[in-house]
Amino acid sequence: MLTTAVGGLELGKHQGPLINKASLDKVSAMVDAAIKEGAVATIGGKRVANELRGYYYPPTVLKNASANMACGGEEIFGPVAPIINSPYFNIGPHLYISSNLVVEPRYEQLVRMLHSVRATVDYVKPEIHICQLDYRSLHALVPQAEVNGFKVVRCIQKNFEDNTLVLK
Repeated sequence: MLTTAVGGLELGKHQGPLINKASLDKVSAMVDAAIKEGAVATIGGKRVANELRGYYYPPTVLKNASANMACGGEEIFGPVAPIINSPYFNIGPHLYISSNLVVEPRYEQLVRMLHSVRATVDYVKPEIHICQLDYRSLHALVPQAEVNGFKVVRCIQKNFEDNTLVLK
């Protein structure tokens, strides 16, 4: 699935390469360290095999990340989204992975929701960090903008019954 969306100069690709090998090595090391410390890669998490065509790292979502991990406290500059739980608010972020994760992103729905003041307050609480952003800076998430080196491809939705965030 990711091979249709990552890499190359062909039309229809959604993600380009990192700037250089050092950047690729840094992103890969941060993800490897997070996994060793208990984070789980729900998608991605491994380097793309063919570095001859560019320094590509697949979009990666890390659940069970914590703020004291390198990926939780440092700028990643790569396509990695650490999901950090906030026990203070008793909110557990959960991931909903579907077959259209990268191939059919819902940019318009995400942008409409995030430009709504109510959505920003109700959907993303201050202590939940998504791509190391807080609720005050999510206005930057538009289809053309990159977040930590990759374009946002998921919609954020709040489930009011069980007080969780769902990335769709």
